[in-house]
Amino acid sequence: MFDHQFVQNFRKVYGYQARKASKELGVHEVTIHKYLKKGNAPKPIKILLNIKARGYLPDTGGWKDCYIDPQTHELVTPWYTISAGQLCFYPRYKWSATEHKRMYDNLKRETDTQREFMQSLNEQLVKLVGDIARRTGTDD
Repeated sequence: MFDHQFVQNFRKVYGYQARKASKELGVHEVTIHKYLKKGNAPKPIKILLNIKARGYLPDTGGWKDCYIDPQTHELVTPWYTISAGQLCFYPRYKWSATEHKRMYDNLKRETDTQREFMQSLNEQLVKLVGDIARRTGTDD
């Protein structure tokens, strides 16, 4: 039975480089051509190709739809592609987001406190102006 996934994984990992594949998989180059012609290979070779095609990521859980592109060496997910450099900075991005949220929350809390103070001050000033107006007889 022709296994399209095997051929797809082979092309993804080795392209048309049967010699390189034969050296890495430990079989003769003619055997590689037979595998490709039949569209099938022994289970250990298929498993190894699947692992290499996925970039050595697990094929279960949250990683099942992800792989590492062999040409660009980037992590490809269903939502975006991320380089090794971006992945290295992920803890910094996370820290930065947390820190800026903390700063925003503090500023908002200070602003709310200042708003309450200004409202209280405004009420006191209105009361004071009212008292002065009543005492001077100008409260119309």
